[in-house]
Amino acid sequence: MKLETFGWEVDGDGIAHAVFDVPGRSMNTLTAKSNADIIAIAEEVTSNPDIKGLVISSGKASGFCAGADLGEMEGRAGGGKKKELSEQEQLAQEFASSYALNQVMRKLETCGKPVACALNGLALGGGLEVA
Repeated sequence: MKLETFGWEVDGDGIAHAVFDVPGRSMNTLTAKSNADIIAIAEEVTSNPDIKGLVISSGKASGFCAGADLGEMEGRAGGGKKKELSEQEQLAQEFASSYALNQVMRKLETCGKPVACALNGLALGGGLEVA
């Protein structure tokens, strides 16, 4: 399985280990790529009968996850163009972004196998939700 923001291995006991490690960052953040990776991980855990459970940990000494990547969120919301959107359009975009994260977490919650998170430091915002 090819992942951009997680290391991946399945040990001899059938326990999958996903190591959250966003390249080029001193702290992990939730991005579109990490969300896609989490979905891929959940789908692999769900569909692979050899996998008995999943442990998620961090490859960063600074902690687990600082939450959503605010720069990426601003870009999705239109950056400086927010003033051109109506309040209703802004709310719709913010809802869509929040709902997308909800769907990512739901994949983990409903994979049908035990999922544990080994925390080694901070887990903030959406990072706490993953944990």
